[in-house]
Amino acid sequence: MENKKIDVNVPVTNHVLKGLLVEKNNIKDTSSQEYYDCINKIFEEIAINGHFLAVVKINRTQKNEDIGGKIIFNKGDSIGFELIEVNGENNKYIYLPLFTDWESLYIWKDKNDEPEGWILTFDDCCAWQGNGMQIDGIVINPYSDTLFITKEQISHIREEKELMTKGSTTIRDNEEVIIGDPINYPHALVNAVSNYAKSDKNINALYLKLMERKGVQSYLMLIDCNGDEAHICAEISKFSDLLPEGMYLDIIKYTSDSSLGKSIANDKPFYKKEDFLF
Repeated sequence: MENKKIDVNVPVTNHVLKGLLVEKNNIKDTSSQEYYDCINKIFEEIAINGHFLAVVKINRTQKNEDIGGKIIFNKGDSIGFELIEVNGENNKYIYLPLFTDWESLYIWKDKNDEPEGWILTFDDCCAWQGNGMQIDGIVINPYSDTLFITKEQISHIREEKELMTKGSTTIRDNEEVIIGDPINYPHALVNAVSNYAKSDKNINALYLKLMERKGVQSYLMLIDCNGDEAHICAEISKFSDLLPEGMYLDIIKYTSDSSLGKSIANDKPFYKKEDFLF
């Protein structure tokens, strides 16, 4: 699955995302499975296809040259992104407002003021977070749809996108994660994945752990398999609808010489080839 290419000469619209936001706002029970599924669809659309307008202030040292619709910046020019401050119970939080279209932006900024927009993708937000930009998250269409996404959720959406596009997630060297055993065991997911594994001779064993990463909990499935794990990961991810409400599934390849592999060396897999363990 590839990112949608952005053409700066085409107006930003996000029709699919706008429809999902309307659907979300019409769901009264925010604790329901329907609401949870809708939020997941929104996050996926944001990660894969979303491109947004951010309001910027450009400080120019001289008049910028416009060549074929492209503005040329001069030495000394600077760009500042407008942010929103939100009061919490004990703290103030800073969010970057992003808009799905100009109509939504004009609800916040008067059209007559001629606000300047900058097109950003979800990957741009991830890059900023990685570079230490001091914001607590993003907010989609403030003053209309108003969807807050915290920096922790941004990290998890990035991981889920990585899983969708590459077939697996990545735990980076020296990354701090907490690994344990799940108390709320996902029996339905484990049964379905085990039945699938019986049909794939390349799967040797499957392990399930609980992972906490940057404050977000998810199930972590480790795959002991032969060859490329991408196809297996893609097939297993199809069973994500069997997860308990509010939980995510991360999948990585098991390697016995990794620090994570060594930490579960004495654990019992929930599936082992020719020996279904449950």
